[in-house]
Amino acid sequence: MADWVTGLSFYHEKARQTSQVNTNTNTLDTIFGNVASFPVFSLLEGAAAAVDIPAGLLGNPWQENMHVEGRYKATAIYGDVIWHLAPKLNLTTGVRYTRDDKRFNWYSPPRTAAGLDDSITRLQNLGFFDALVGMGALTPEQLMMALGAMTQNIEFTSAGATTAPLSKKNKWNDTSPRAVLDYKLNDDMMVYGSIAKGYQAGGFNALQVNATYDPEKVWNAEVGVKNYYRQYKLLVNASLYKYKFSNLQSLALVNNGSAIPTYQVTSSDQEAHGLDFEMRWQPMRDLRLNMSTAYIDQTYKTFTTSDGIKLDGQPVGTPKWTTAVGADYWVRDVAGGDLNFTLQHAYTGATRCNADALQGACLTTPRFRVGGATQRTDFRAGYEAASHKWAVALFANNLFDKRYVTSIGNMTTGLLGTPYAMVNSPRQVGVELRVNM
Repeated sequence: MADWVTGLSFYHEKARQTSQVNTNTNTLDTIFGNVASFPVFSLLEGAAAAVDIPAGLLGNPWQENMHVEGRYKATAIYGDVIWHLAPKLNLTTGVRYTRDDKRFNWYSPPRTAAGLDDSITRLQNLGFFDALVGMGALTPEQLMMALGAMTQNIEFTSAGATTAPLSKKNKWNDTSPRAVLDYKLNDDMMVYGSIAKGYQAGGFNALQVNATYDPEKVWNAEVGVKNYYRQYKLLVNASLYKYKFSNLQSLALVNNGSAIPTYQVTSSDQEAHGLDFEMRWQPMRDLRLNMSTAYIDQTYKTFTTSDGIKLDGQPVGTPKWTTAVGADYWVRDVAGGDLNFTLQHAYTGATRCNADALQGACLTTPRFRVGGATQRTDFRAGYEAASHKWAVALFANNLFDKRYVTSIGNMTTGLLGTPYAMVNSPRQVGVELRVNM
């Protein structure tokens, strides 16, 4: 005997996005000085002041835009067959065929800086720039460099998309199978094993003109057991798994040749093995306890960062251990309703560091550590009317106000001399009110 299911799916999306840089010429002057030792705006301001000319180059707003549009279509056909090999033994086989069609275009027009353009035009009409060359203060090459720095984009710098949108399209096909074998030891206990392939289409990086990333594929193998000890009202699930990713798509901070690094999708080959464990126990009607823990050892198989750093064999960063424990307790028939108390505690292990310092996920200083283990406790006390028409609750997230530096922002250090840190949310206390009409 066998049970089967099959189906078709269709997907269509049209999306538009504008990414914008809003800054001013004072900030750009700092960037040019730190990156190229050529603070063009302040240098020209000083030269103009020496001959008593108000240059008006500093303090002007500067805006750049990247306009992108994507059109995505996906079609898939899939099917599963559950083969009942024996009264307690089942084999599930399935396959999915997917076709993706994506079109994308980028448009990054020249920067907008009306006040700066007026000042440059006025200085040109006064013969200021020609005079600097004539007196030997600037060479013709340096003048061209200065005018280019003041008139060209510094972030969205791809010349191919400045006069008109640049378009690109691609298609991908994939066939992904899976097989699951499960056996019921009794009515409340089952063991299983599975192997499956997963797929996600490739795409285009919004902030890197003409950039394509490949489809993501994964093979996953898993064995596990699911148990329910009815006499103890105890649920226990556990599994062991191993997977291998090809072109795993991740969002990362990338140096792509522009003045400021941007977040882009990067692809890497990764592999991991680990275990998951879950337990839920209700020793009495009004008390429920839960616990879950996970172990994962995740590393790069092959990957080189945009800075040329090879991370082959190094950890991805995912902590090895995460654990959560909690309890729910009810007090019944209080003023015509029920009280509920919930306490949850979570532990996340330390970030596993690698050689990619750009992400700022690992750092040890005399004052603090980035990427260390973290803990958080949440509490909630609620009351619900017996009619279920209204409820009110008091909650406190991060009850013990545990504060951690979660990452260091390095992308502005060399540009502006201003590193920054990201810190998790402090204790948050609030009240919830729910009304069912």
